[in-house]
Amino acid sequence: MTCEEARASMHFHLDGDDHLHVARARVHTAGCMHCERHVRALIEVEQELKILKRYAAPTGLTERILQSVQGIPQKRPLARVTTMQ
Repeated sequence: MTCEEARASMHFHLDGDDHLHVARARVHTAGCMHCERHVRALIEVEQELKILKRYAAPTGLTERILQSVQGIPQKRPLARVTTMQ
């Protein structure tokens, strides 16, 4: 497993996924100082984010945003999706 593959798999591990690719990434990380540091940094950031207060959006924010963009013309038309029957 390459460092790039291990780092990508460790994101799954941090999300609670525990498939074979995560186990392989753990083995790689145990023997790779660079990946181990990367994982430690990810865990630290995750822990810091959990500490932050969660704020609710102000009442009516979504409606105000949608109203403000209604009059703005689109740069290109949306593609039409057709279904085959």
